[in-house]
Amino acid sequence: MSLDVVKKFYSEGEEYEIVDLLKLCFDEWKLYEDPVSYWKWKWVYTPNGYTIIISKQGDRIVAVTQIMYLETKLGNSIMKTSYSDDLATHPDFRGKGLYKELRDLIDSEEKKKGSKIIFSINTNPITINTNLKRGRVILPHTIEHVALINDTSLHFKKSNIKHDALYSTSFKFLQLLNNITNVFNIKKYERSDSYQIKQITSFDKKYDIFWDKIKEDYKFISIKNSSFLNWRYSDKRGGNNHIYEIVENGAVLGFAVLEVRDRGGYKSGYVLELLSLKNRDDVILNLAQHLKKEMSKLDVNIINFKTTSNKTIKLLEQKGFIKMPFTKEFKAMYKFIDSDIEKEIFLTTKPDEVYWGYGNYFQ
Repeated sequence: MSLDVVKKFYSEGEEYEIVDLLKLCFDEWKLYEDPVSYWKWKWVYTPNGYTIIISKQGDRIVAVTQIMYLETKLGNSIMKTSYSDDLATHPDFRGKGLYKELRDLIDSEEKKKGSKIIFSINTNPITINTNLKRGRVILPHTIEHVALINDTSLHFKKSNIKHDALYSTSFKFLQLLNNITNVFNIKKYERSDSYQIKQITSFDKKYDIFWDKIKEDYKFISIKNSSFLNWRYSDKRGGNNHIYEIVENGAVLGFAVLEVRDRGGYKSGYVLELLSLKNRDDVILNLAQHLKKEMSKLDVNIINFKTTSNKTIKLLEQKGFIKMPFTKEFKAMYKFIDSDIEKEIFLTTKPDEVYWGYGNYFQ
């Protein structure tokens, strides 16, 4: 039976029905205060452009595939990167091949626009296996989840964590072990009088200088220039973000971005960025300490952080962060288009040569 479905590029005004479809398919889209404004910020105002293709039956949108274009430094090259997310098919039209048809069109558009890397986040085992068959590879390092929790009982209650007795026992044991370890292995850094920690609302041109310095420290990192940072973190439509920087003599030493999410009156913090100049452990430690102090001010009970860097984890553990037990694992998956050399560089990176965290994806 013919579905009589038409495939087309997104046109202005169709965002309302796209968002309705996303709310039908994904519970998280029901949580945004203004989901249409968030969608337009995320997909239309991205600084490097987008490709959005929809399937329509009559006047009704029944499927959507969405790509935004980013930039990634891999080795010594800056490569155009496609990030896919919010792919949705109406429940009445699933299993009819619409996703594959849209995905094939997106693949063609990505090549036309010069993408060299395709990137997505996956938690569904079926999707992960499908992507592996399509030539994608998984980030070759474990993305560790560490967190700082003020009231563990409140966190278990508000998060609806199953088997909370086991979770609580595991967490408290890890806290105790972390405290004992820090007694014997703590480095104390005092804040220098020559630099200050302050909150900012936007990123000026000195962040372009900062980016030029730090990019040489990583073999794999998404672009962090002022244009990207302002779109990602300064626009209120993108989230309730709090930006803290450490500057010395007019130069950026490091910065952190903390997003606060309110889910039914329970506020959680997510460290989207935590970056410093090379070998400035004092900057990371002082930023972490500052985030810890901000918890009560922002009424946040937990601060979450994800990274592949063992060095960063050890620093955060000195400020009370611990590795979270029973964390739901997700996979960062990449496909390299006509780039076998770059794929090999990617697969042979070391954990501390990769910069990866919550800021790499949009939830």
